[in-house]
Amino acid sequence: MIKGETHGTASNDPRGGLKDCGDAPLARGLPIFPALRAKPAVKLRILVKSWGSSVANHASPAANAETAGDEPTRRDFIYVATGAMGAVGVAAVAWPFIDQMSPAADTLALSATEYDLAQVPEGQQVVIFWRGKPVFIRHRTPAEIAAAKKDDAASMRDPQTDADRVIQANGQPGKAEYLVVEASCTHFGCVPTFGGGSFGGWLCACHGSVYDTAARIRSGPAPQNLIVPPYTYTSGTVVKIG
Repeated sequence: MIKGETHGTASNDPRGGLKDCGDAPLARGLPIFPALRAKPAVKLRILVKSWGSSVANHASPAANAETAGDEPTRRDFIYVATGAMGAVGVAAVAWPFIDQMSPAADTLALSATEYDLAQVPEGQQVVIFWRGKPVFIRHRTPAEIAAAKKDDAASMRDPQTDADRVIQANGQPGKAEYLVVEASCTHFGCVPTFGGGSFGGWLCACHGSVYDTAARIRSGPAPQNLIVPPYTYTSGTVVKIG
């Protein structure tokens, strides 16, 4: 036996040489090549980690379904809450601008005009302004009314009876002697003059549109009758336009 810095014994090998009988450093290689022991440990850790991931991926379908069911629910709640807060924020920002576009009280007051028709003599007309637009108020003679009614059945571009031309905005019949129409030709907006043309009504000198005594278009390029603004009687002779 050879003594040395070993922790085992050596014996003669029948094949020759020495045979390690213990945990001699030469046989284990720990003091000399410690990396030989480290590498298997690293591989083992990698294998364990891979095995853990594989187990997680192959979890039971019920567990996966439960996890998948919970996650979209939380996301949906977050989406809804975020959308609601965003809508409230947009409304809060937009409201001052929307409110600013609402007409003021003085503007609303100007949107309606009242006029006493008793001021207009028979056979005459006046021009008043409503919302910045000229309006004819004509006190028609019995002859003018009769001529308009006689042509109720005539062929017209924009057919209306004389009674339709004096109806109020609330659907109630108006007064046949008072005709209220906008003073703008429906062709290009010129102001017609009364007494011209072949139908005893208005004539637009710009392009020759002719209207009868009910302000209905009878010839010329205008596409429709003079427009009747919305009006109602507030008393026997006072009308409110608008």
